[in-house]
Amino acid sequence: MKHLNKDTTRPGKAARVNERFDLNGVTSFGGANILFDYAEQIGLGLKLHEVCTKFEKAANATYPLFSSLLVLVFGRTLGLLRIAEFTRLENDPLLATKFGFAKLPDAKLLYKDLDRLTTEATKGLAEVARWLAARLIKKEKAVILDVDSTVETVYGSLEKAAVGYNPTKRGRASFHPQLGFDGITRTLLGAQLRSGNTTSRTNVLDFLKDLLGTLPLGTKVKAIRADRGYQGEAVFSFLEERNLPYVIKAKMTAPLLDWADTLTYHPIVTANDEEILEAASGLYQASSWEKARRVVIVRKRLISDRGQLLFTDLTSDYEAIVTTLDWAEEDISAFYNHRCTAETFIKELKDGFGIDQFSSMSFEANQADLWLKAIAYNLILAFQSELLPDADRIFQINTLRRWFLWIPGRLVRHARSWSLRLPHLPKLAERFALFRSRLALV
Repeated sequence: MKHLNKDTTRPGKAARVNERFDLNGVTSFGGANILFDYAEQIGLGLKLHEVCTKFEKAANATYPLFSSLLVLVFGRTLGLLRIAEFTRLENDPLLATKFGFAKLPDAKLLYKDLDRLTTEATKGLAEVARWLAARLIKKEKAVILDVDSTVETVYGSLEKAAVGYNPTKRGRASFHPQLGFDGITRTLLGAQLRSGNTTSRTNVLDFLKDLLGTLPLGTKVKAIRADRGYQGEAVFSFLEERNLPYVIKAKMTAPLLDWADTLTYHPIVTANDEEILEAASGLYQASSWEKARRVVIVRKRLISDRGQLLFTDLTSDYEAIVTTLDWAEEDISAFYNHRCTAETFIKELKDGFGIDQFSSMSFEANQADLWLKAIAYNLILAFQSELLPDADRIFQINTLRRWFLWIPGRLVRHARSWSLRLPHLPKLAERFALFRSRLALV
């Protein structure tokens, strides 16, 4: 082959490459083949079919409702965050063949089918998402429940969108979803779409009851971690009556700050030479509490150039955590701060599955769509847990897509059977052979 540029000190002339649009059976999502087979093996399609039994379309409909929902789930696993983007899948030969259609439903039909979903259907979708989560939780036999909320700005006149606390776009209408995760397996166990004018405390007790009531039988709750929106006598007493350990952040009020200043602190070892952390704990009773509870205080003090200890802002330099655990103060603080993984999970759901995108004017349809995205999220986690090597199970969704799902391929038919031709990459072939061997054991 003639070398394009013999003189490596000078840029060579790029080779002219002409385009030809005559290649049939090409897919951008070759890795979706194994993901689809995994979903079929565990019965995801059957579960969605059960949800749609009462809401199914006419028998002569080209696309049953459950198949539209399955398309929505798979589109989200492949990175299509808005329904308008599903035009990329409509004529994909691999996915059309896996679904058994000449082509997949278009975006307009997906919008219409999403609007068909009712409150009862939404409950069914929640059960499917939790059924997927149970596959992971049953292996651990224990959970750490992390609950958090997020504010999502909306555009247009969406039902129940309202102006409330919005830290990024003040004065804009929003939704205020509430989410519950298992901090061990990362699975999503609870998802409640709320109007933007709700506070962090709105329906929190009902949300916790729902989370606890849907755990697989025999699951141990190691602890419940939550931010200060979940503090309060109602939540504390509910958890204590059920002997459920909790670590919940408290708002640093003036009385609590006065009490914190009476404590004796000890330093916490940190790698930061610009500040020092100190911790203490004791029994404290807020005016709204029925009894005193253990509160751990962690305070931060900056170190000046002269080695002096300084306070910058009295309230922000203190962290208060209410807990039933008797661990050392630094262990309580570290355990609570691991709750920040919930913020990472929420970011994954936004960036990877589009929970901050809303596809319908109907509030109920948007709630149902939130659970469809939860199903996609939990499906990926289950797929990673059961088929991937240990080192690959920590991948975030976009990394997983680049490595295993967004693989170009060509679908060919020979001797009445289909084959998917993938790039000649030995390591990729080895990984897929491993996937297939593990899939046979699922």
